[in-house]
Amino acid sequence: MWTELSATISSLAIAFFMFEKYLNYFPYTIRGYVERNFRKVVNFVNPYVEISFHEFTSERLKRSDAFFAIQNYLSTSSTENARRLKADVVKDSQSVVLSMDAKEEVADVFNGVKVWWASGKMPPQSKSISWFPGSEEKRYYKLTFHKHYREIITKSYVEHVLKKGKEIEVKNRQRMLYTNNPSNDWHGWKSTKWGNIVFEHPSTFDTLAMDTAKKEEIKKDLIKFSKGKDYYAKIGKAWKRGYLLYGPPGTGKSSMIAAMANLLDYDVYDLELTTIKDNSELRMLLIETKGKSIIVRERKGRRKMMMKQTEKDPISKMKKEAEEESGSGSKVTLSGLLNVIDGIWSACGGERIIIFTTNYVDKLDPALIRRGRMDKHIVMSYCCFEAFKVLARNYLDIESHELFGKIEELFVEAKMSPADVADNLMPKSDEQDEETCLKRLVEALEASKEEAIKKSEEEAVLKTKDGVVTEATKKPKSSATEDSATETLEANLIKPATLSAIAGFPGVEGIVAWISNATLCPAKAKAISPRALNLSNICPVFVEALEGDAAQLNGNGNGAAHANGAATVADIFNSENLVNLSRPGIENLLKLENRKEPWLVVLYAPWCQFCQGMEASYVELADKLAGSGVKVGKFRADGDQKEFSKQELQLGSFPTILFFPKHSSRPIKYPSEKRDVDSLMTFVNALR
Repeated sequence: MWTELSATISSLAIAFFMFEKYLNYFPYTIRGYVERNFRKVVNFVNPYVEISFHEFTSERLKRSDAFFAIQNYLSTSSTENARRLKADVVKDSQSVVLSMDAKEEVADVFNGVKVWWASGKMPPQSKSISWFPGSEEKRYYKLTFHKHYREIITKSYVEHVLKKGKEIEVKNRQRMLYTNNPSNDWHGWKSTKWGNIVFEHPSTFDTLAMDTAKKEEIKKDLIKFSKGKDYYAKIGKAWKRGYLLYGPPGTGKSSMIAAMANLLDYDVYDLELTTIKDNSELRMLLIETKGKSIIVRERKGRRKMMMKQTEKDPISKMKKEAEEESGSGSKVTLSGLLNVIDGIWSACGGERIIIFTTNYVDKLDPALIRRGRMDKHIVMSYCCFEAFKVLARNYLDIESHELFGKIEELFVEAKMSPADVADNLMPKSDEQDEETCLKRLVEALEASKEEAIKKSEEEAVLKTKDGVVTEATKKPKSSATEDSATETLEANLIKPATLSAIAGFPGVEGIVAWISNATLCPAKAKAISPRALNLSNICPVFVEALEGDAAQLNGNGNGAAHANGAATVADIFNSENLVNLSRPGIENLLKLENRKEPWLVVLYAPWCQFCQGMEASYVELADKLAGSGVKVGKFRADGDQKEFSKQELQLGSFPTILFFPKHSSRPIKYPSEKRDVDSLMTFVNALR
């Protein structure tokens, strides 16, 4: 019997070999018919069933979890049977994991049933010349078993393999730090969209320099999220949570992220948007992220100390970017980013934390950080005494010291980041003890305190139109001179009622310093809006009152003051190429559907000296842009229109210049203090 069966199989093997060899000699019209029927005969005789598990699913959008589970499962069974193995080191380099290499086959037994696993690669379907030879090969595992055991294999064995594979993955799992590769490197399975290294950051919540109560609050929030799968399903929300970390440089934002990852045992994905071409690539990157992960988008904001002189000015940066080859930059839009954060695509996967970090929260678009997208806002502030005690325990192994009292007093007035505090506490040699380090910190805090006082005094110094800083507040004046100056300014610029109203409110010392500036002549004082004093902490109501006084008294010297106290000021930015926008006009411009072409609009007040100073360059720009497809307009934003302009048009101070792109709903604010024609033109060319 076995002899006859062996002879039959040998005959079929020879027939199959001859068929494959001479198939191409058949006429094309009958080749397909012959091949189909021949394979039917072979399949009828062949008692074995094959199942393939490919690495990629969904048209290569996502890597198959089943593929990697099988890979982990075979790493145990293939160690004893396979002849060619691959080795990988896991967890602190303490053990080596072996798995079978490509084009290798191993056997496995399940409940008395023998099966065979083979690994392979599928070559490209069509032959072509490629810069990346072999990169289009696709990996797969093939499971072979007798057809009599189809039910037990498909219903029990495959489930057993996937379950065991996932258990092995958890056992050997290492936290990974991922960064997205440039899209021009996305070629085949060898070059994935994410590159990774083992994440071994030592930061924990115990080592974070932060108030203990605040740390406990964050930890509880994170743990509740990690256990909230059923809760999120119940309320109908994607299982994700957004965190916004913001604060000055050196306050521990990156350490906080590492502590979160270590607490939850999550991977970290560092998302670099500048390497992503468009929204489609952004979505593909999101699809390839795994659950139990933290996706981080860091925005440093203004990094003056790290930039070259030519890169400090945003206009120079825009000019440099505009000169690059067309299409080489990122085209990721705000709407695309928002869709990834909390749109339809955010539901692709679960148990994800999305973190945005920034040094300057006011530079981020409000739509990006609103509640619901960034669920929890965490302020990473300057070091406080409670945070200092954590650092002292970490760096010096001390809980108390006689200098702690003085340090606590200094922290009330001095601003120092936890990174700077830690640097002062760290011993620089074996000879330095804790007292030496604490004294060094005291000296640094005292220097920081003096610098803060000096800066506060400088902010109170009046700046003239030409940018010359007066030395009045730095030099002592006689009381008689001070009284004379105060009386003169009260009579010519500020009403006594206004001075009385601001008494005792925050920022009033800046006004007093301004009034008592003995060298400031009344004419020069009247030429400056009170908002130009840079008194950022004064109540806006009183700033408005001061500006009202200045306007009534003809604060900038232009126009004639009438007997009733009202001032008539000549309008500015007058040109046939400038459109004077009314309130309805600017509101229509804010609506995307009503915008036929891009617009450049200045928000101004005719009495503002800075608006007057840029009038010539702005009019010249309007003349240059005439007929270019960019409309140039102006909108008077003082008086009754000021509150509307602040809320809807990003008005901070006069003048504010906005660019309304043709295909974007939100205007872009001109970011530079340079208002010459070339700088303005570079801004327009970079955006249109």
